[in-house]
Amino acid sequence: MNGNPPHSRTAFGVWIMPASAVVVAIPLLIGLLDASRWPLVHDAPLIHYIVFLMNKGLVPYRDIIDMNMPGAYILESFGMQALGGGAGGWFAWDAISGAIAVVASAWIAGPSHRAAGIVAGSLAYLIHLSDGALNLGQRDWIVSVLLLLSFACLFRILRGGHAAWSAGVFFFSSVAVSVKPPALLFCLIAAGTICWLCCKSPSRILPMLSLGFVGVLVPTTAVVLFLAKWHATDSFLDTLTKLVPYYASLQRTGLRVLLWSVLGPIQRLFIPVAVMALALFILSRSWRSMESVLLLLGALCGGMYYILQDKGWSYHRYPAIVFASLWIVMEVERGIRARGLRAWISWTMLGALVLLLPFAAVSRERLKPYDTAKMTQLESDLNELGGAQLSHRVQCLDMTHGDCINVLYRLNLVQSTGFIYDFYLFPEKSAPVTIALQKRFLQAVSADPPKALILSEQVWPGGGLGYNQVARWPSFSDYLSHHYRLAKEYSAGSSIEGYRIYLLK
Repeated sequence: MNGNPPHSRTAFGVWIMPASAVVVAIPLLIGLLDASRWPLVHDAPLIHYIVFLMNKGLVPYRDIIDMNMPGAYILESFGMQALGGGAGGWFAWDAISGAIAVVASAWIAGPSHRAAGIVAGSLAYLIHLSDGALNLGQRDWIVSVLLLLSFACLFRILRGGHAAWSAGVFFFSSVAVSVKPPALLFCLIAAGTICWLCCKSPSRILPMLSLGFVGVLVPTTAVVLFLAKWHATDSFLDTLTKLVPYYASLQRTGLRVLLWSVLGPIQRLFIPVAVMALALFILSRSWRSMESVLLLLGALCGGMYYILQDKGWSYHRYPAIVFASLWIVMEVERGIRARGLRAWISWTMLGALVLLLPFAAVSRERLKPYDTAKMTQLESDLNELGGAQLSHRVQCLDMTHGDCINVLYRLNLVQSTGFIYDFYLFPEKSAPVTIALQKRFLQAVSADPPKALILSEQVWPGGGLGYNQVARWPSFSDYLSHHYRLAKEYSAGSSIEGYRIYLLK
């Protein structure tokens, strides 16, 4: 009796994960059904619009002022070409990525634990869907899926797979870095593991390192060719060294806020579950398993990925969520087959994970419909002002929530300039990069004044609503009052950003 648990307990532990996979599949399918009806909103149409401008001949980083990485443009362009540039295509892109996340998680879990991997991947994707339409297809979710694929290849090597898998390890992680540089943290884990394997088996050093180099070389070459095609290398390096650090410095929240205040009920419930998983990790001596250690390191790196960005936005948590889900579920599966304290902790954790399901299924973000009335009204206003004739004669001054860029994308209108946001035009405190961009923008609109300027009520950083941000830039405020008249002000409500339309006198 002191050895293996009774047969009934073992049998119970065997079918509990397949049963859990069925349970989690129900809210996941409901979430997918809801998501199929969501509009294209928030960040997705911004990158879509940049790709649209590139197709119209505007050069990224030189003509288009944006701080996203080349990998984001390349992947977004591929998704739009393959699945279409509308809401349906973007839902399909997200759903395919979710399916890949589930498959990759099952692959990482291993042949004897596929059901646990399916539960972990499905739970992570359900949490992603719980964030609602705003985060559909987010870059950080795609980064998370790429990192899961990288770890799947790494685990294949750990289980005696061919050295060729090292190409996949570094290919997927390098693509992730080309989208979001903080993903480099996961590359370091992969590199350290490959070096450890090479030390254990010196005969594999040459094939694993050379094939790993190929894995890095392919996405790196794609980025270099992308920049060379657009003659944008210098502009990209300028953006990388100036605008990106400036953007990263804005609206930082601090560690205390990151770790609690901005977390929703799902993430807060994750914290005690993670603490119990750590207890299981120690009691079960999982630290003796390289696979368990790597999953824990992945979860910790996901946490660092979230902390380094220091803005507390929900989608920055995705890498932590996908790896923590996998690590926690794997610890639970081992624990429920045990006896004593380990079994009690495991069942408690499983109950807590079950509690996550209704939170994710009925989250406020997912159930709250996105208000498209403002977009519809702005679209109507621009059609009245000339519609297609406004192409190259309209300019948005907005960050994200004003939906102005989204409306231009819906109407296939090219802006007067490639300035996508207004946070660098109306800064709370001037910096060399903002002064240079203000000068460029004012020169551009003075040389060829747009017929219509659309000013969003959104104020970022800082939050709140109003149009006082224009006063932060006196030169533009004077230009606006001398050359434009206020034609319309639309108020969307006390908590939704409205807009003003200024027409050239």
